[in-house]
Amino acid sequence: MEIKVNDNVITVEPSCPVSRLLNTLSVTVQGTALAVNERIIPASEWSDYRLQENDDVVIFQVIAGG
Repeated sequence: MEIKVNDNVITVEPSCPVSRLLNTLSVTVQGTALAVNERIIPASEWSDYRLQENDDVVIFQVIAGG
């Protein structure tokens, strides 16, 4: 199935969990935040949250500052 990740269309297995997507993309989990269709998905839900066809995923790094 196709999803969009940070404005790039990629193909993943059907019902791919967010945790597998991050692993496949070699994304470091610590300091990472993620939204699916403009909804923040807590890290505690990443292994259970299943992506669907045409989901729009935004992955970003949390940066501390002041």
